[in-house]
Amino acid sequence: MTSEYDILKRRIEEKERQYGTTFGVSLIFSTDGTISVGDFDENREITMDELYELISKYSQIDSLVEKLTKETNIVY
Repeated sequence: MTSEYDILKRRIEEKERQYGTTFGVSLIFSTDGTISVGDFDENREITMDELYELISKYSQIDSLVEKLTKETNIVY
């Protein structure tokens, strides 16, 4: 069974690919599914609270994109 932690990590990875930002946080995405904060010399695994914080930021981008899309009236 997949844990909530694993689901959130996957969402972060998907949103990072979608929007191309980690909001200035140095994240390392490993092939084994681990997400670490820091650099290759010094890092630690991301916490649940940090995952929730990043998910909140990506949700704000989602909302803004949806709002701007509705406001855009370009047709052909």
